[in-house]
Amino acid sequence: MEIPNIITPKDLLYIEDMMNWNLIMNKKIASFIECCESDEVIELLNKAKKMHKKHFKDLLNIIE
Repeated sequence: MEIPNIITPKDLLYIEDMMNWNLIMNKKIASFIECCESDEVIELLNKAKKMHKKHFKDLLNIIE
């Protein structure tokens, strides 16, 4: 799949929404990690946090 050279204003708004969703989830997961005592659960949450961070960076690369 190839990213088009032109991003419409509507596309940009949707990308912004997706970036916000990933940023919010990353922050929520970070707060969940602080409250968690299980190493197993913390490991899973860290994987999810890393995934959302990657998605955020991927979206950022699209608009750069």
